[in-house]
Amino acid sequence: MFSKTELNDKLTPELRELAKSYGIEGAESLRKIDLVEVLLHQQEMISAAKGGADPYSESEPVAVAPAAKTKAVKAEKTPKVAASAATTATPEKPVKKRSKVK
Repeated sequence: MFSKTELNDKLTPELRELAKSYGIEGAESLRKIDLVEVLLHQQEMISAAKGGADPYSESEPVAVAPAAKTKAVKAEKTPKVAASAATTATPEKPVKKRSKVK
């Protein structure tokens, strides 16, 4: 059993080899941080299975799919209304535009 610190100290190829020995499928496509999390989870599953009945224990190897990358979407901008024009304008009289002074 390895701690999180010990796993973080290992190189990525070493983590992939360890994942392969645990029977974790798809480890070749995972990043180092994901490998560490999967290995910690697998160690918890193994220790729980040895200690007693665990509802999460599996007899088959764990298949891990790489996380999908998502793209951030910008919110639509709403047009800004001049506060002074909105508060001083009345429905009967339209607001006049200012002319440029040269």
